[in-house]
Amino acid sequence: MTLLNTLNEAVNIPEAAYIKFLQQYKFTDKTLHFFFEGLEDQSFYVNFIKAVFPKDYIFHFYVCNGKDKVFTNYKDINWTTYNKSRVLFFTDKDLDDILEKTKPVDDNIFATQYYSIENYLVCSDVYDRFLRELCFITDDEVIEDLKQSFIDELEVFTKKMLSISAWVVYCRKNNFLVELDDFNISNIFTISKDFKVKRKVHKEYKTPFEYICTSTKTKHYDFKEIKDILQKLKLIKPAKKYLRGKYELWFLYAFCENAIKIKIPILNEEIKRYNAQNPVKKTKCKVTISIKPENIFQILAPRLSMPEDISNFLEKHLNNIKSLTY
Repeated sequence: MTLLNTLNEAVNIPEAAYIKFLQQYKFTDKTLHFFFEGLEDQSFYVNFIKAVFPKDYIFHFYVCNGKDKVFTNYKDINWTTYNKSRVLFFTDKDLDDILEKTKPVDDNIFATQYYSIENYLVCSDVYDRFLRELCFITDDEVIEDLKQSFIDELEVFTKKMLSISAWVVYCRKNNFLVELDDFNISNIFTISKDFKVKRKVHKEYKTPFEYICTSTKTKHYDFKEIKDILQKLKLIKPAKKYLRGKYELWFLYAFCENAIKIKIPILNEEIKRYNAQNPVKKTKCKVTISIKPENIFQILAPRLSMPEDISNFLEKHLNNIKSLTY
């Protein structure tokens, strides 16, 4: 087994990506190198990367398994030897700016303008494409109504999530070891049949925080400190800068699920009645792929237009390497 094959099987070793990079970087070839936090990050950025850089370049991708390891790889590289525009790093902002965390900053390090990559995906344009391309809804008026509901209720959801977002900041600020994936937003909120965000009522939990603290097995909760954080978050616009991407992605999934389970059956009944009375038939709506919380990111991410900040970052480095001779 070659060293490269061994490293491919040992991706959790911190040095693995760095050693692969040293092997694959060619000073005389058109190779480009991209470091990511995880596999989802790689799948998110790759289409944008290939849309910007010419096809005659060879791409090498390195999944580092965590933001700290992305930064470790950045620090390990001797930048007096390697060209920064040929070696790019991609990270989620998370709460780093809000918590005033020190981290490497350089021209070849991209940090999302929002909490994470998931926040980019949660927008009405992506929901529009979902309705048209994956549900085969063709009525523009129906789509515009659903999109407006999406926009309105996303704002409602964001406001309802403010106290939870403040609690997340509180936990991170105090370095409490809380696994944020241990509680499910669907156990706190639901999207009603009329596409409204509603809070779920549980007999065993008086408040969402009782559920959250039970699920995460924590008692970390200082009302005064959380309230102070909440007031500061209100001043930050847009909310995507502090609202955890995975929580916002739940909202997109819930709206997609409502379209499938509630809106499409209604539309198909209307189309059925129309077709029975008219010689020119309308095509029924249908879902072409199974949408689940586990796959919605992979399914919808390719339908996102390239965000401006990502485009600017990639274009800047493309311009930097255009003049290079090999």
